[in-house]
Amino acid sequence: MSKADGKKWRHTSPLAALFYLGRIFEAIAKNAVQSLAPLVAFLVASEGNLATRIFIGLLAFFTITIIASVVRYWFFRYRITADSVLIREGVFKKTQLDIKFDRIQAINTQQNVVYRYFDLVTVKFDTAGSAKQEGNLPAIKSELAA
Repeated sequence: MSKADGKKWRHTSPLAALFYLGRIFEAIAKNAVQSLAPLVAFLVASEGNLATRIFIGLLAFFTITIIASVVRYWFFRYRITADSVLIREGVFKKTQLDIKFDRIQAINTQQNVVYRYFDLVTVKFDTAGSAKQEGNLPAIKSELAA
């Protein structure tokens, strides 16, 4: 049994929180009006100096997104078995993804500047019958990805 195999669930690198932070900002960018409407309502409805309200709103926005990305990292686990990759994720809506090796059609890796410095990669799995990438393993060591 290799180092990657076994029955132990693993965490990715703590830098995976950056991956989730990027996903949160991506979702906000796609749905900007709906995502930021509560923050704008807070800024308009509250009393006081406009600069103070904007500062408090931005501080709340960034605090919530950073906490959300850390919590998503904390609840993400993976395990590589002899015939599949198991991925567990979710805070309120828990999901477990079982990707069998015989269903995997392509394995793609992505490495941004921060990950390159720490020798980390994001592994993306393309599977049969799926129009998009089915699974992601963010911020894992590049020797494990190999």
